[in-house]
Amino acid sequence: MRPEILFALFSSITSLDGVGPRYGKLFATLAGEHLVDLCWHLPAGIIDRRYAPTLAHARPGRIASM
Repeated sequence: MRPEILFALFSSITSLDGVGPRYGKLFATLAGEHLVDLCWHLPAGIIDRRYAPTLAHARPGRIASM
């Protein structure tokens, strides 16, 4: 039997604000149908977008944000 405090984690992803049926299907295919599934879905990569030089000082091959 699951403790009552964990019931919210096993609710549908569509219970989140801003996630309707359309996005719920996308999240379900990506991670799973429950909120707890999102907790176990680890990111695959990261992009550091803090580098924001002027156009004259931008270095080739590096991601820059404006």
